[in-house]
Amino acid sequence: MPRHNSRGVDDELANMGNTVSTDSHEIPEGIIADPPTFPGSELNTTLQPSHTNSNANMQRQLINRNQLTTTTAARSPERQTNSPYQDSRIRHEENISVAELLHKTLVYLDRPMENLPPLTLPELKLIGRRVCFNSETKIGQEFVMMKYVGLVGTINKDTVMLIHVFRFKGSENGAYVMDPDKVLSEIKEKHSLGAGLTSEGVETFTWVSEPMSTATASLTSIKTAAPDPPDPQLPQLGGMVEYNSIVSSSERRLYSKVFAKPLAMGPIPFMTFSRSSINNVCFAHDSPNSFFTLFRDPKRKNFDMQCLRMFCRRYVVHTVQNNNPQRIPLRDFIACRCSCPNIDDGLLTKVAKEEIEHLVNIERAVKRAKKKTITINRNALREYVPPSGVFSRTGILYLTHIPQQTFMIGLIVAAFSLLLMIFYTFTLCFCTPFIIAPYIRMIRPYIYVGGSICLAAGVFSLTHSFFMSIFHQNNLKLSTIRFLFGAFSIGACFMMVVVVVQYLQQGNFSKFIRYNIIQNELDEYYKLKKCRGYNYPCIHDFWNSIDFEWYCHGGFSNETPCRKYLEHEYYLILNPMLCTVMLLLVFLCFEQFMHFKLIYISRMILSHYALT
Repeated sequence: MPRHNSRGVDDELANMGNTVSTDSHEIPEGIIADPPTFPGSELNTTLQPSHTNSNANMQRQLINRNQLTTTTAARSPERQTNSPYQDSRIRHEENISVAELLHKTLVYLDRPMENLPPLTLPELKLIGRRVCFNSETKIGQEFVMMKYVGLVGTINKDTVMLIHVFRFKGSENGAYVMDPDKVLSEIKEKHSLGAGLTSEGVETFTWVSEPMSTATASLTSIKTAAPDPPDPQLPQLGGMVEYNSIVSSSERRLYSKVFAKPLAMGPIPFMTFSRSSINNVCFAHDSPNSFFTLFRDPKRKNFDMQCLRMFCRRYVVHTVQNNNPQRIPLRDFIACRCSCPNIDDGLLTKVAKEEIEHLVNIERAVKRAKKKTITINRNALREYVPPSGVFSRTGILYLTHIPQQTFMIGLIVAAFSLLLMIFYTFTLCFCTPFIIAPYIRMIRPYIYVGGSICLAAGVFSLTHSFFMSIFHQNNLKLSTIRFLFGAFSIGACFMMVVVVVQYLQQGNFSKFIRYNIIQNELDEYYKLKKCRGYNYPCIHDFWNSIDFEWYCHGGFSNETPCRKYLEHEYYLILNPMLCTVMLLLVFLCFEQFMHFKLIYISRMILSHYALT
């Protein structure tokens, strides 16, 4: 769908659903539409361009919409609620009966209403908005994705009722989709309403009955008198519908083809959809058309009453939710929107009271449904039992795979901790007992203490993976112990890395040989490796060097120096040990990450399902 860039998005949203017929008097500017949200469906904020209005007042208001929005934003901190049950007392609203709320509500036609009950549901603001969405419709024996355009008449916890509905193929995306009334009015002016091909080659049809969806898009029944809003509990028609009783033969709409392609089916008086079955929702402008002509044709009485009720609901909702900054009275709003300046006061008051009661019932029904859903989810989470096995006590966390992942990482940490200590013990037992063994033995306390802490951290991770649970009382204690040992083990690994790197340095090893090794051990190593000296051979050329004085105690010799043998041996021991400690550090960090992931997911589950 083409985007409209002549005004900002905020201005576009402010105008949606507020356009009226061109023959109405000046339009109140105070009702500002909020950014659209449609719970239970996918939102598409693609906007359609509005059509030029010949009315000078309409043009002036569209031009001054920025000023109105700015004024509204500036006044918003000063808005005063007209309900005595707001703020601190709103939590007690459920304890007040609907009859008492209605008794305290003062319905005025020439000034703003007073003591309106609170209506906090954001989806109620959609009432009166033109909306387009996709929904599956059963045609014959198969389900077909169709596109529906209409005005939101009412919305409750399960369904959305649209009035003045047009149906298109799901693939239709032309401009006529979001403004079918304009296209039909143009065709009506140029061509005959009779069936067949006109002179312009436009094929037209009168209404044809067609099976509708019995699951997601069934037509609601229409009462002969002024009806109440449709009740989702009442049976809804799912087959053939007779439209001649609603629309006169002179006003039968077209089911036409424009440019040799099907245009639309409609307008259907009203249809009901399941909120869970709709998707690709977008909002658009309401073009000026004869739809907003209340009481001009007695044959349209039922349809016009739905229009009146829809705008009464819209006025009440936006007034309660502080979206009527200029405090426009109900009569002016209805007279403007429905082009009925002479509407009966008694009828308007009666309808307003009925719709206030209807909206309060919807509000409470939705809140009860949400509480029921929370209770069901809470019980389902508490009562979920994983498959029998080692993770049977983890409850709902079993589905997140965190216990299994924690078990694996704990097992790896414990295995690498044991591997580090076993490898160190093995090297002490089988390395050269002279020089190398004493040098390696100097890091023994660091390796054994650090390895033991890491092993304990792995064991606690394994244990926690078997018993972790959102609702278990001992889970917090076990989680705290696991966190402490995990933090200590990371510190111990850093300590071991520093120590091993320090003992890998050549200068540190040279100092050890000079100051810690006695001559007898050095001579034994010379005999074992058949070498003599350290950096230089013990020959006459180096007899006056310090290296000759420290390492050549047995006189001159042509044997090679022992440095390469010594460095090769302690490198062969310390380098694998350093790699093992580094891997252990990585696994411990990942183990802590899994612990924080467990805490995050647990808190998310608790907050999402209100289990705290």
